[in-house]
Amino acid sequence: MFWWKNFVQICLKLSGDIYYPWRIKQRRKQKMNECPDKSQAGRAAASAKLPAFILHLGRAAARQENVDSLQRLVAQQVLFTGAEVLPAIDAEQMPQAQSEAVYRRKIFLPFYPFALKPAEIACFLSHRLAWQTMLERGCAAALITEDDMQPRENFAEALALAAAHIQACGLIRFPHRDRESGRLIAQQGQTELISPAPVGLGAVSYMLSRKAAEKLLAETRHFDRPLDVFLQMFWVTKIHPAALRPGGIAEISAKIGGSTLTQKRTIGQKLRHELLRPLYRAQIALLSHLKT
Repeated sequence: MFWWKNFVQICLKLSGDIYYPWRIKQRRKQKMNECPDKSQAGRAAASAKLPAFILHLGRAAARQENVDSLQRLVAQQVLFTGAEVLPAIDAEQMPQAQSEAVYRRKIFLPFYPFALKPAEIACFLSHRLAWQTMLERGCAAALITEDDMQPRENFAEALALAAAHIQACGLIRFPHRDRESGRLIAQQGQTELISPAPVGLGAVSYMLSRKAAEKLLAETRHFDRPLDVFLQMFWVTKIHPAALRPGGIAEISAKIGGSTLTQKRTIGQKLRHELLRPLYRAQIALLSHLKT
């Protein structure tokens, strides 16, 4: 019953928007501008060196070799000042009070149907730590990546394209699956920068501007869903994440000890997840196309 009520609420809201055109126009005036094709600020940012932050869980010893490799690779890129390792928040050591201070159920429509695992909360907080570090250091923009990212052959090309447009776009994702489609913003060589709808899942690696970091920190004092799922809701964040295609990276957690977010579920939990997940994704897809 919970999901049907949720779905009906959204359908009624959307039907109201369609029935009253003036409301759509009003909301479009309030909506953020999409990432433009050209940006003087972006070209200026491309000429300035940026920091990179690698989120690494200290006890994940199997990932240390990949972290070292990422640091060496970033040091070779002319776009960056270097790569700094930021200690990720450990769910096993995170005080319950820290989790309860930020995690709430049912904050945004459509409601997220699953309770967050401690590891998902810790992951979200780790990314917030990176955003806060950006502001404290006065960074104009930064590359933020998790420790299970591995560059692909077009990584340098993707970095250059992202750096040229980051001030205009705010947030540019490096998807590890090349499944997204959308309006073409720019292209460099074989790499495209697009404005996807819906925004894809995954936050293994992305570039973020200072202004976008400020917005995200303000909007995520409390959160009710995983980071990548939250970033899909650009009508909430007022940031429509752009994406690179191909993304220039691979996610290799299976090769270096497995995902730190994995948790065993009962058969009943698996069945519930398989039933509710497509319903939720359908709502996000519908809202994404109507809000674009």
